[in-house]
Amino acid sequence: MRQLLIFVLLSLAACTQTEIQAGPRVYAASFLLSEPGMTIDGDLSDPAWQNAPWSDDYIDIEGSKHPAPRFRTRMKMTWDDAYLYIGAEMEEPDIWATLTERDSVIFYDNDFEVFLDPDGDCENYMELEINAFGTEWDLFLPKSYINGGEPDNSWDIEGLRVGIQIDGSLNDSSDVDKGWAIEIAIPMSAIAPNTDLQVPPSDGDRWRINFSRVEWEVVRDGASSSGYRKIEGREADNWVWSPQHVINMHLPQHWGIIEFIGRRRPETLQLRKADLRPCPLSVAPRDYTGYSSRIRKHMRLFVGNLPWSIDDDELRNIFAEYGDVSDSKIIQDRETGRSRGFGFIELDDEGATKAIEALNGTEFEGRAIKVNEAQAREERPRRW
Repeated sequence: MRQLLIFVLLSLAACTQTEIQAGPRVYAASFLLSEPGMTIDGDLSDPAWQNAPWSDDYIDIEGSKHPAPRFRTRMKMTWDDAYLYIGAEMEEPDIWATLTERDSVIFYDNDFEVFLDPDGDCENYMELEINAFGTEWDLFLPKSYINGGEPDNSWDIEGLRVGIQIDGSLNDSSDVDKGWAIEIAIPMSAIAPNTDLQVPPSDGDRWRINFSRVEWEVVRDGASSSGYRKIEGREADNWVWSPQHVINMHLPQHWGIIEFIGRRRPETLQLRKADLRPCPLSVAPRDYTGYSSRIRKHMRLFVGNLPWSIDDDELRNIFAEYGDVSDSKIIQDRETGRSRGFGFIELDDEGATKAIEALNGTEFEGRAIKVNEAQAREERPRRW
């Protein structure tokens, strides 16, 4: 039995290493031939999608060393001079959502996520999260979190178009659903300011891109507004198109690649080996031996649902009794200067653990704040 266990563990390790060496997945996106563009309503049977092949099915964020996702997810992409179009379908027997306010922390619901870095240098990239209501959270990161990046939540994808179709019912636990589909049109005009590359792209250009689906396990609960309740103590699953090999979407060097094709059909293209710009990373992109020992001892926490009156100093004071606070930051609206109701705090690992236990769900000025990890932990890096 012991020999069998060792064999299985070695096989999984070898499989993961093979995946890393094989590099990211590549999707050949053909130019949209229909005029004028397409209707964005979540209907992926639209003829405009006919030349866009389905991607490989999503897998666990850490790769094939984990079981395949419980529900199928796949996507397709196409483009024209005005938009990058993304379509995805997600099997889901229980479709639910709770968040309706733009720029909420959407991954508290089941969601679909897009990460895009046009010049591929792993800096100045965008993230978009959308739930089954169609509620959006878009943000911009000048650098990844692990390299000290701070998210700009005031940044918006101007002109973004989103369409949702529900195959079943939303927030109705009395039935069994089939799934939901999403259509996204990201304007080229919103992408262009964040890169010095030509936008819209030319035939053969390659951008870094990846997709994530956050999936919570739920039970049916008629007393809940959504009809469902998360199973207490269960972490969300993270299913992705191109494996990240650790639970962290913010390692852009592992994102997949979209290669833009002109008027040729995808099956006629001879894909080139990716030669994107190098990533200035503090963690070696191909070597995860000893990964956990290289992550700093301080933990970064996300603090949400904060009263609007709390500033950086007050946030620091709230957490100071639990450990050594090295940084505190309330995220503000760039135009108004007002708090956006959430922020980040960084303190020593032991203090962070105590703070989560003591403060998560605690009421401040009538609001139950949320405290969660926002940076990878030593023993198990998370999606942030």
